Amino acid sequence: MTARPFLKWTGGKQWLAPTLSPYLRPPPGRSYFEPFLGGGAMFFAVDPRRAVVSDANAELIAAYCGVRDSVERVIDGLESLKNNERTYNRLKRAVPESRVDRAVRLIYLNKTAFNGIYRVNGSGGFNVPFGNYANPTICQAERLRAASQALRGASLRTCDFGTAIRAARARDVVYFVCRPSGG
Repeated sequence: MTARPFLKWTGGKQWLAPTLSPYLRPPPGRSYFEPFLGGGAMFFAVDPRRAVVSDANAELIAAYCGVRDSVERVIDGLESLKNNERTYNRLKRAVPESRVDRAVRLIYLNKTAFNGIYRVNGSGGFNVPFGNYANPTICQAERLRAASQALRGASLRTCDFGTAIRAARARDVVYFVCRPSGG
């Protein structure tokens, strides 16, 4: 299975990835950099051998690390969860420490929160209401396994844009999208 995003993320570029990804493949021996990883649509479409992918959202990067390093444990954790408001609220309040538990929490909330939105309040607490979907696909095991394989050649970092691209060198590929100012 070809790797595809396992998260729905605001500003995702899944629609653009098939068109743009052929132009973003780094030359042999060079790296791909993506400083605003989000749902990872472009990263998965490019499928680089070497990559440095990052985001300022520590929970997001912890989830990617959990999937990369312990995908079967993440799958087991997701498969054990029920789609109900009680489970949702318990996980919404949880502050897990391990990457696996952080991955399970973020993926579950992403699949069951209203519109799949990830939003935190000023104190860093997740504050999106329960989506109340009849039958969301909480665990896409094969998609998670494919993502785990694709992430094996990636260095995952929690950092801001400037720090993320500091290691880029000539002939590396750096992908990001800027929104025009004033609009």
